[in-house]
Amino acid sequence: MTPITTTAELAVFCDKLKGQPFVAVDTEFMRETTYWPKLCLIQAAGANGVEACIDPLSEEIDLEPFLVIMRDTSILKVFHAARQDVEIFNNLQPCRSRCSTLRSRAWRRASASRSPMTRWSARC
Repeated sequence: MTPITTTAELAVFCDKLKGQPFVAVDTEFMRETTYWPKLCLIQAAGANGVEACIDPLSEEIDLEPFLVIMRDTSILKVFHAARQDVEIFNNLQPCRSRCSTLRSRAWRRASASRSPMTRWSARC
C-alpha cells in the first residue's frame, strides 16, 4: 500500500478513485481517553487496484479530497463492522441525509445484537 502524508498525494490518490464502482475503507483509531474516536489511519482501496494508507495525523494533510469521495453517492463504500467507521466520518464532515440513514442503519444493526440495557430505544 502507498503511504499518503500530504494533501497533494491524497488528491492524486482520490483522482484515481473517482468513477470507480466502489471503494473499500477501513480505519484505525484510538478511543481510550476520548469521547469521540481519534482517527489514526485510513486504509482505502478502489476497484481498479489502487490502494493507500492515509495518515490523518500528518501536519501536512487535509482530508477534504477523501471526504469528497466519501460524499460521492455514485461510489459504493465497503466497510467491515462499520459502526465506528461511520461515526468517525460523520464527525469529520457535516452529516447529510444519506450519511444519517447509513448511521441509523449501522446503529440499529449493532444495537440489535446487544442486551436491552444498552439499547436506548428499548428504554423509551
